Amino acid sequence: MYINAYNMNTDLTESFDLIYERFFNSSHFIHGFDLKEELHGHNYAVCFYVQTSGCGGNEKFRAKVDLICAEMDNKILIAEDCETVTTRVSESEVVVQLDENCFYRLPRRCCFIINEINSTAECIARYFYNFTQAELDPGWKKVKVVVAEIYQQQEAIYSVVNNSL
Repeated sequence: MYINAYNMNTDLTESFDLIYERFFNSSHFIHGFDLKEELHGHNYAVCFYVQTSGCGGNEKFRAKVDLICAEMDNKILIAEDCETVTTRVSESEVVVQLDENCFYRLPRRCCFIINEINSTAECIARYFYNFTQAELDPGWKKVKVVVAEIYQQQEAIYSVVNNSL
């Protein structure tokens, strides 16, 4: 498994049995060791490219993607495994301490927590893969999850090859 930068304008020369694309609007911030971005939003596109060794049966997979997109829509994405911030989640609020003088205090209902190290497009793509892989056709060979912050202009890809076949 690997994460790799990918340009949406590049032709995907591989053949895929399933291409599934959905959209959602979310806000996020990035507070890493080398990269910091204030709270801002995107109209995200997520697209799954799946190669299988056989048959469809991906209705549960599509339903899971739809559910995650609906849950993320109009929410603030919070990466709870980020090493550079402290995140406290309660039933009513999420508090993200960026440093000793700066924090976000957000209503819990406005947040979507992802168990990732950051809320970059690469991490969001990996999150989608991790929470949908169990629903894929058992004969899948390769999955590419593409998340674009600006539709058809820039994106990050998380690509997985099933080496067990």
